[in-house]
Amino acid sequence: MFADYADLEEDIATRKLESEDEEKILKEFTVLLTGKFLVPPVSAPGAASGYLVYTKRDLHYTIHYRGIPRPLTIRFTNEEGDILEEHEIPPAPHHSQGAKVCGVWRKLPKVYRKLLQKDKLLFVLSTADYPDGIIGGRVMKHDAINTEAYGALLLPDPRSLAPDVMGSGGMASIFLVIDSIHVSLGFNGIFTSRDARDAPLVVSLLYRESDGALQTVTETSITLAKAHPVSLSYQIIRVLLEI
Repeated sequence: MFADYADLEEDIATRKLESEDEEKILKEFTVLLTGKFLVPPVSAPGAASGYLVYTKRDLHYTIHYRGIPRPLTIRFTNEEGDILEEHEIPPAPHHSQGAKVCGVWRKLPKVYRKLLQKDKLLFVLSTADYPDGIIGGRVMKHDAINTEAYGALLLPDPRSLAPDVMGSGGMASIFLVIDSIHVSLGFNGIFTSRDARDAPLVVSLLYRESDGALQTVTETSITLAKAHPVSLSYQIIRVLLEI
């Protein structure tokens, strides 16, 4: 009987610790997926951005993509490329080159929750032509999803695309403050080897007229002291646009 009570107390203590661990886990994450992220890199014409929410031991994800065919599968992998979880994506009728996929990784194992918290969980989309992955990215902590007013997926201009930045992309999180706009930018692969230091960057907010013409609302220029032309993660910068 004493052994039974001891086992019961140990079980209760273990459950309490697991519950406390759950409370400590950051719940919101983001991911930028580009061809440049993969090894070897893929010259993908599009990219994707996504948001993930961890709740009740389940990991919910929503991925918005543009410029690539509808994916066949999504994969979660570790940094060594081992597939930890794979979900098939059902075909969608009347598909266009720009859509989203949603899903849930149920009962995320504790060992993989640790990867999630350490920014070591990777996300990969595969297509029929690229079964090993067409775009991928690192799942990163995001502590401001609830305050984000708008978001945008950034793709290179195909008219001026240099070969060494094929497969690049970015994402913007936009926060509104009384008389200004705060923008958090994440990007991967937009710099070349010539941009290793003091790389100029212009951030513009544009308005599209009814005739399709683009008008600049506001813009700002910054210089990055150190850029990363080759990176398995992505750079994040924050800028302020006065309006």
